[in-house]
Amino acid sequence: NTPLQTPHTPQPHIVTVGRHRIARVLERVAEGFQSQARITHLSASFDSAVDAVRALHARTPVDALVVAGASGAWIRERVDIPVAMVEVRGVDLLGALARARALSPPKMTVALVAFGAVSQQVAQFDAQFGAGIAQFSYHGPEDAAACVQVLQAAGIGAVVAPGLVADLAQEAGIASVLLYSDTAVQQAFSEALLLARQRLAERTRHQRLETILSQLQDGVVAVDCQQRIAALNPAMAALLGAPAAQLHGRPPGSVAPQRDM
Repeated sequence: NTPLQTPHTPQPHIVTVGRHRIARVLERVAEGFQSQARITHLSASFDSAVDAVRALHARTPVDALVVAGASGAWIRERVDIPVAMVEVRGVDLLGALARARALSPPKMTVALVAFGAVSQQVAQFDAQFGAGIAQFSYHGPEDAAACVQVLQAAGIGAVVAPGLVADLAQEAGIASVLLYSDTAVQQAFSEALLLARQRLAERTRHQRLETILSQLQDGVVAVDCQQRIAALNPAMAALLGAPAAQLHGRPPGSVAPQRDM
C-alpha cells in the first residue's frame, strides 16, 4: 500500500538516466509515478552520466536511480546511490523478437544484440526451436557503429537491441525494436520507489539526529551498526579537526586513533 502523503511529507527523489530510445521510454513511464516521487531525467551515459549524477546529488540528494543496459551497470559500480536496473525478462525478449520478426522483410534474419556477450540461453532456444535468431554483441559506445556495420554486412532484416544500437540500426535502414519493454521499466520504477523511500527515511532520521546533536555543547558522535560515523555535532567535528561531511561513514578510530571514543 502507498503511504499517505501529507502536504509537508517530502517525496523521494528518483533520477532516471539514459539516452536514445530508452530515454523516451523512461520519461513516458515516469508519468505514472510522478504523484509518488519527484523524478528527474538525465540524458547521459557512461562516464558523463556518472559525473551528472554526482553533480546533481551534490546539489539535491538523490534517493534512487533507474538505469538500463551497459551504461546502467557502469553507473551502478561508480555511485553510492541505490540503483534499480531495467531487467530484460524472457517474456519481454520473446515479445521484442516477435515484433522484430514482423518488421523484417521475408526470408531475412532477425538479430539480437547484447552488451558484452551473447546469450547462451537464447542460443539454446534457437537451436531447439529453429527460430533463426542471429546474435551479436558490442562492448561500449565506441564500437556500436561498427556493430551496426556488421549487421548490415550479415544481411539482417530487423534487430532487437539496446537504445544506442537500435537507433543507429534504424538510421542505417535496419528495422529495430528496443530491448526494454514498458513493463520492464515499470517494474524498475516500482523497485526504485521502494529503495528511494527507504533512503529518504534514513536521510530524514539522520537530519533529525544532526539537529539534536547540534544543540549539545559537548562533542558528540553517533555511530551505526558497522561502527562508522553516522552523525556528529560541530563541537566534535572541531575536536577531530575536519569538516563533518568528510567524517561521515568513517570509523572513529581512523580519524581519532589517540582519543578514547
